[in-house]
Amino acid sequence: MKADCICLTETWLTGDTTEEQQLVGYNFNHNPRGNCYDDSEPVFAGLRQQQRGGVGIYCSEEIDVQVSIPERCNLECLYFEIPHVNLIAAVLYRPSSYKIDLFRQQLLQVIFELDNHPGKKLIMGDFNEDIFVSSSIATLLDQHGYSQHVQTATTEKGTLIDHVYCKGAGDVVVEVVPTYFSFHEAILISLL
Repeated sequence: MKADCICLTETWLTGDTTEEQQLVGYNFNHNPRGNCYDDSEPVFAGLRQQQRGGVGIYCSEEIDVQVSIPERCNLECLYFEIPHVNLIAAVLYRPSSYKIDLFRQQLLQVIFELDNHPGKKLIMGDFNEDIFVSSSIATLLDQHGYSQHVQTATTEKGTLIDHVYCKGAGDVVVEVVPTYFSFHEAILISLL
């Protein structure tokens, strides 16, 4: 299996990438936690100081993928666009210490940003909200025309905290793939 894009959450990276993070045949972009938050609220300043977190993406050198890292939007987020399939997407990580209500307010920025672009839209990542127990994030995205496609547990503990939301994407196949080396399973997304 060769993926066009490999999205990562909780990268634990800080500044520049090194050779250790490179995969042959892929370009790597990331947005470390320290770059994601501003000091406008004490909660954001606190998140900014925490270790770990961050998001990243490996993009195949064989396809045109445009990655953009938003200015400090108080979300661990990056956007990527694949023009030949008319897709724009966001990968996000919500630390469990980030209050859901505040996160949902910030998530609206992502929804509005993607809505500024035509075509297929995906929002994916580790939301640290178990849909089997609570679905406030899924409800918000549903209100904006997104549907959640992961239906089975995504962690060793049987929780579903890794979500894939699609809007206008047509046929989407989502498969949970065992990783054996992580608490989280991998999510394989295929656009048909």
